[in-house]
Amino acid sequence: MRRLTAALVALIACAPVHAQNSWDLTKCRSSAPAGHLCTSEHLDTDLALLTAREIAKFLDPESQALELRILRDPQTHNFNPEASLPDPRTDSTLIQLLHAWAESGLIESEATARQASASQIGSNRGSAQRATATVALRGIKSISVTIEDSDSRDAKCRPPNDALRLAAVGSIVNGGIKVVSNRLASPALYVDVTALPISIDGCGAFLSVALRDLPYPTPGYRQPPKVLGRKVLEDGSLLTSPRSEFTERVTDQLRRTVDGFVSQVKLANQMR
Repeated sequence: MRRLTAALVALIACAPVHAQNSWDLTKCRSSAPAGHLCTSEHLDTDLALLTAREIAKFLDPESQALELRILRDPQTHNFNPEASLPDPRTDSTLIQLLHAWAESGLIESEATARQASASQIGSNRGSAQRATATVALRGIKSISVTIEDSDSRDAKCRPPNDALRLAAVGSIVNGGIKVVSNRLASPALYVDVTALPISIDGCGAFLSVALRDLPYPTPGYRQPPKVLGRKVLEDGSLLTSPRSEFTERVTDQLRRTVDGFVSQVKLANQMR
C-alpha cells in the first residue's frame, strides 16, 4: 500500500519540515521533471491530488487488509499494527512525504512512466492481465452500481451521488447491459470520489472506478467484514477544475471510464 522504498525514505529524511503548503521553489526548479511547473499554485494542486489519492487508498478495505497482513508478520515486531497504518489526513510523516512528492513532480513522473508502459504493446505481463480479465468478463449481462460514501473535506467539491449514479448507469445501459439493484447477485461497479478544495475556487479529486465480480467477505479495518468481489477492471483518475465546472468534469470522466469497461465486457462476450 505505502511501502517506502529506499529512495522514498531518503526523500523523507532530506525533506525539510515544511509548514503546510510552504514550498521550496528553488529546490523544485533544480530537479523538476518535464512538464512540472514549480509555482505555488501548481504545487498546491499536485499536493491536493496526491492527498486525495492516498486518502482513497487508506480507506480501501483491500489495501488495508494487505497492509495489515504485512504489519502482522512477526518479523516486523509490530505489536499494534492497526495503529501503525498512517492516515494521510493526520499522520505528520506521511503529510510531509506527500509534500515532498508534490515538490519533486511525482505526478508528472508517473504520467511519463505510464506513457512508456503503454508503448510496450504485447508485453507478457500485459497480455496475461488482459487474458485474465477477458475470462472474468465473459457472461456478464447485468451490473449493479454502488457509489461509495464520501470522505471529501469539502462537500462543494464532490459531485452529488445522484449525478455520479446517473453518469455510470447511463453508460452501462447505452452499452446494452442491464443495470440491477442487487450487488450480491451480479458483478458490481464501484465508484468512489475523494475530493479536496484547491485555493479559493478550485477542486481536485481522485476518481476510482472498479468492476468487481460476485462478492465475498473482505475483512475490514476496525469494522465488520465488508462484502466485496474480486476486482476485474479498475481505473483511477486525478482531476482538477474550477469549482463551478467540477461536477461536469468528474461525471464526464466517469462516463468515459465506464464506456471503456462496457466495451471490454462486450468484446469478451464476443470471444466466447
